[in-house]
Amino acid sequence: MKKILTLIFALASILTLSACSNTNMFMFTLDETFDGYVTMVTSADYPPYENLVKKDNGYTVEGVDIEIAKEIARALKKNLRVIHKKFDFLISDVMTGKADFALAGITPTSARLEQVDFSNSYFTEQNTQVVIVKKEDKEKYTTIDDINKSSISVGAQAGSLQQTIANTSAKNAIKSINSDLNVLLNDLKSGRIQALFTENATADTHINGEFPDFVKAFYVESDFTGNAVAVKKGYDKLDVINSVIKGLKESGKIDQWLKQYSGIES
Repeated sequence: MKKILTLIFALASILTLSACSNTNMFMFTLDETFDGYVTMVTSADYPPYENLVKKDNGYTVEGVDIEIAKEIARALKKNLRVIHKKFDFLISDVMTGKADFALAGITPTSARLEQVDFSNSYFTEQNTQVVIVKKEDKEKYTTIDDINKSSISVGAQAGSLQQTIANTSAKNAIKSINSDLNVLLNDLKSGRIQALFTENATADTHINGEFPDFVKAFYVESDFTGNAVAVKKGYDKLDVINSVIKGLKESGKIDQWLKQYSGIES
């Protein structure tokens, strides 16, 4: 009996360690003299802004938003903790104080502005929302009318601006909504959906990377007001974040990172 109990406790310990040893938290020591960490929450399936990347010793998270977060942390004299979650949990984590801020290519919609505060926009490119399809379907789907049909399945990430666009501009299409953008990309590849709503820089990254058989079919109208950092209402370091963003935009760093993480030659 004692041996059985010992085995049970050993298995429980292994399971506990496995649960902790996941790819959901990443610690970046930016300066040994910094006291503690500032916590960013993100959804690391949205390159070039953030993406899980396999390294020799496991995974890390990389992208434009990660670089911005590092600069924010440095300005606050903190090291950086990044927590990876599903996109539709990010705003609630900021609201409840589980994270200091969220960066994930987030657009300050009117609904979100009722829940959290936002920094100034760090990315405001026009014609930023796009529909991607397989290359073989490029001539078939050239306008929103071509996919706004009950016989067509379209995809969008749950809780995203793209989901709102899909719901309003392709009302007649079958909607496939998923928190994981990678699932939707593979659904497009397999033919489970015929079109995917996404963001222009994200489309470039995937087309230049793992999905060369996809193309941008057409751009769609949206109320896109730029990407910004989400913080809890009344967050007292918002002025620091805005100062960091201003400096990064003026120096051209953000444009440089967009090209770097999109796989676009400068």
